[in-house]
Amino acid sequence: MINIYTDTGEHAKGLAVLRDSGLIKIITADTLGDDKEATPLFSAIQNIVGPSNLQDARHVDTACREACAAFITSDIDDILSKKWKLEELTQMRFFHRVLDWQEFVAWLDSKKLSPP
Repeated sequence: MINIYTDTGEHAKGLAVLRDSGLIKIITADTLGDDKEATPLFSAIQNIVGPSNLQDARHVDTACREACAAFITSDIDDILSKKWKLEELTQMRFFHRVLDWQEFVAWLDSKKLSPP
C-alpha cells in the first residue's frame, strides 16, 4: 500500500476503488488537520508554487510529511504547471485528477502493488 495525497477534498470514484482494494491510502488535509509542523522542504516548496500560494505549499508539504508517493490535484496554475520542479524536489509524482488519470493508473500498475 502506498500513500496518495489529494488536495481537492473530492475522492474520485477511481481513487475510492483503489483505496477499497487496499492498494492505496488516501491522504488529505481534511483528515490530518493543519496543526502539524512544516517539513524542511516547506520554504523550497513555497518558492516553487509562489509565496502568495501558502495553502498550496501546505498541501504539498503535508504530502511530503506523510510520505506520499503521488499527489492528485486539479490545480493546473499553481501546482501542475510547476510539477517538474516539485517532482524533482519532493520525489513525488504529480497528476491531474481527470486529465492524467490513465497516466496515474499506469504509474500505479508499474509499482506492482498487491492488496493486503
